[in-house]
Amino acid sequence: VVTKTVAADCGNDGYVISPWACGSPYQEVPEPATGDHVFDNNGICTVCGQRKLPDSDARSGRCGDNVNWVFDEESGVLTITGTGQIMDYGNSIYSPFHPIRDMVTSLIIEEGVTAIGGVAAGGMENCTSVSLPGTLEMIGWADFSGFSALKEITLPAALKEIEKYAFNNTDLETVNYMGTGEQWG
Repeated sequence: VVTKTVAADCGNDGYVISPWACGSPYQEVPEPATGDHVFDNNGICTVCGQRKLPDSDARSGRCGDNVNWVFDEESGVLTITGTGQIMDYGNSIYSPFHPIRDMVTSLIIEEGVTAIGGVAAGGMENCTSVSLPGTLEMIGWADFSGFSALKEITLPAALKEIEKYAFNNTDLETVNYMGTGEQWG
């Protein structure tokens, strides 16, 4: 076992892994974490690069530079408004919708939104209705993965890209496309 040293950063203790005489590794923590994360407007720590976990009590917020969301707990409707792209979260646990994913029964993305970043909406297993805007050009990686109650979806003519696993683990029965066969090709 080779000695390995990892420096402390804002959210993690520094540590050293060294070999015992028998060859087994042991870990020392000689350097405590340097302090709190410093998150930018996109929820990324400017010191260590870690993404901020969503607030489990939030029912509205930002999900892109010019894109916002609001969840109506009484109706189960998640509405996304604004212009541009919904942020790419890379993992659904970082999406602001993750804490409410089981409560969403309807997802409405309004006109102006052009792209849904990766796994932004994944895992909304009770969502039975999705409304996509005519301005949508891209559906990201695994975005509708786990939408097991969704039976039908209508894709806009402006759509140019659907990334891998976008509809993984769904029971879709009908996919409507608003464009021509030539556009789909």
